[in-house]
Amino acid sequence: MATDNSTSGSNRIARRKVLQAVGVAGIGGLAGCGAGDNGNGNGNGNGNGNGNGPDDLGERVGPLESRYITGSAETPFYEATMPIFTENFEELGLLEHDITPADGASLTGDVYSDARTMHLNFISHGAAPDRLDPQGLLRRNSIEWAGNRTGDNLGNIANCEYTDEVFYQQTAPDPDTRQEHITNALRIMTEETLMIPILPLVIGGAMNTDNVNPGGIGNGGIARTNPPVFMETSATEGDSYTASAITGTLQTLNHMVLTGTEAQTIWNHIPYSTLFGYDADLEWGPILAEDFEYAEEGTQLTITLRDDITFHNGDPIVASDIVFTFEWISENQAVFSNVAPFPIESTETPDDQTVVFNLENPSPPFLTRDLSKWGIMSEDVVQDQGGIDDPEGYMPDPIVGSGPFEVGSYELGEFIEFRPFDDHAVFSPESGFTMQIYDDETTAVEAFLGGEIDVLTEASVGSLDRIEDEMEVAETFAVAAFTPIPLYPQNSFPPCQFQEFREALATVMDRALLNEVGLFGNSVPEATLATSILPPVHPNYPENAEEELHFVTDDVTGDAEAAREKLEAEGWGWDDDGELHYPPDKDLTPRWPEGDLPSPDDFDCLEGPDSEYVPPWDR
Repeated sequence: MATDNSTSGSNRIARRKVLQAVGVAGIGGLAGCGAGDNGNGNGNGNGNGNGNGPDDLGERVGPLESRYITGSAETPFYEATMPIFTENFEELGLLEHDITPADGASLTGDVYSDARTMHLNFISHGAAPDRLDPQGLLRRNSIEWAGNRTGDNLGNIANCEYTDEVFYQQTAPDPDTRQEHITNALRIMTEETLMIPILPLVIGGAMNTDNVNPGGIGNGGIARTNPPVFMETSATEGDSYTASAITGTLQTLNHMVLTGTEAQTIWNHIPYSTLFGYDADLEWGPILAEDFEYAEEGTQLTITLRDDITFHNGDPIVASDIVFTFEWISENQAVFSNVAPFPIESTETPDDQTVVFNLENPSPPFLTRDLSKWGIMSEDVVQDQGGIDDPEGYMPDPIVGSGPFEVGSYELGEFIEFRPFDDHAVFSPESGFTMQIYDDETTAVEAFLGGEIDVLTEASVGSLDRIEDEMEVAETFAVAAFTPIPLYPQNSFPPCQFQEFREALATVMDRALLNEVGLFGNSVPEATLATSILPPVHPNYPENAEEELHFVTDDVTGDAEAAREKLEAEGWGWDDDGELHYPPDKDLTPRWPEGDLPSPDDFDCLEGPDSEYVPPWDR
């Protein structure tokens, strides 16, 4: 079942074993990219033969401070690859690279307050299904959240032109116009190197092919965030199989209060169904809905429901259930998790199969994110079971869903059984499955190797390597995801406030070696040569990317010579010790004071004492 961006089996083991044998200390020699042996015959080690005298140089670029996140799925990648980043940076004349691991709260807290304790932060973006709509990934980098304010701008990126395009796309009147603005935003992002995607995230998993026929893996991988894998995988014998899940999936039957994206995805797409959704190949389309239509310049969205959809108790799913679901969620944002405000001004239900959403403004993400995220619930059932009076304490019994599986037996925190619902209008799963809950990945891997479960979800590349070595009947799958493993240069102060410096970092990176060492060769280094936060498998990646986006290099092993040329063209230079210096006339004043906000005096899209962003149509 391997796809173009996935790998299956053991075709990459030989390279892995070599890398493991030499260890991280030998990485430079293996790759042929050690800073002291760059193969250019240059005695001063500066990589371009242009040693500058002190009169030609500005201030030396001081130690580069990096932080990487601990306690995340990407932490092992960062721990394994930091020596490679250090060697790559040395090739630019950055001879001091200080690396500090940090928990997510302290790392993001320093970034969001613009404390300037680091130049680079290495964090993670999980492959949450709502990120298949690009709104969240694009808007988090907008100027409205730069500086010392609450927001998700991990690079303190402040670019008015980029932010304007983000706001245009989120209010576009139709999908084609929206894509034009998404492409424009990504063009600016890549031309300005606002952030640096290292490699596409890898989603790993394994199946015991004696017991199951793999299906639905596609570009989504074997993960709770890819519901088709559970709908299309079938048992080779009997009527069910067993899959793993990590603690959090079954803390409560009130899935609306669950905080984990993986857990919410299972509930919203397995016992419940959404109006629209994404298939295994990340193609978007209708599920409970039959069609949609925009009117009134994108401010009116009419949804037509299928005429054969029912809840598990046999009641028809009608327009009033759709309205109830989104009103109930909206009214309980303080209680429910991961709810973005809906742009609904009013609703109409002309008949049982038609829902009209009158929107406050055009809002494409409402269709491809919100209506594709939340499973439809029965108004009558929720009311009868007390969910309206006590939404936080709601415990449905029985669970009357709208999805392709009914809930069978369960024990909170232990397991839950899902049985095929034969009358679902779209999906017809051949087998049911039991989701077995484990405290951590290590325990789940041991259970898989011991034959206790048939499907291992969300496995690290290290676990896949072990499974390939120890289990003959297992097939492993590694999929390069629609989100990247990101590196965020801090755009607010030197040296990363300078575009040519950020581009040099992106150009010198040896993505091929980072992939081999950190991800065991399972990712796609070519996918991040344009510094776009959306990798090529994302549904909104431009079709004509080679024409629209800026690619920093075509060399997946990194191009130190080209990176240095980019710096030299802007007046940067190197001393006789090979250390990088700013241009002599470079203004090193930060873009705004530490712990402050970008100023309207410097950014024409901001106004007022609080530096509020003003959309282009209001300026």
